[in-house]
Amino acid sequence: LVIGPSQVEEGKIWFGKAFYDAEGCRGVGAFGYFDTITRSYTLFSPPEVAPYEVSAILVQRDTVWLGLDHFGEDVSTYPGGLVRWDKNTHEARRYPLEFVVSGIQAEGDSLRLQTQDGYAVLRDGKLQRFLKNGREIDRFPPPPTQY
Repeated sequence: LVIGPSQVEEGKIWFGKAFYDAEGCRGVGAFGYFDTITRSYTLFSPPEVAPYEVSAILVQRDTVWLGLDHFGEDVSTYPGGLVRWDKNTHEARRYPLEFVVSGIQAEGDSLRLQTQDGYAVLRDGKLQRFLKNGREIDRFPPPPTQY
């Protein structure tokens, strides 16, 4: 288990799992928490998360948001989307994205998703994308490749 992004919330250390997935190495995406009182781990690996490593995490009262990516063969990351996971029902909803989420922040009634080229704002299920200079764009460019 390689600990990726993490956040402390009410006596629990929430974290996402990170792993390299190529050249004979395989992993299963997961997230969970370490309970500092019981000193025990709890892991979740819903189908929406299992193929990916966790690149970013935001824990809220009833929801865990996860940025996902695939770290593979050419030693670069590819987008895996964003997952909203309900703490009470354990239901997951995946939002496909063309960019890797490197950070998630709550801003009022929206989420700010950091990425290498700028950021995106998710509000009411709709995504707006912005370059670092604040200019709005339709889509981020595809990830670079070594080939």
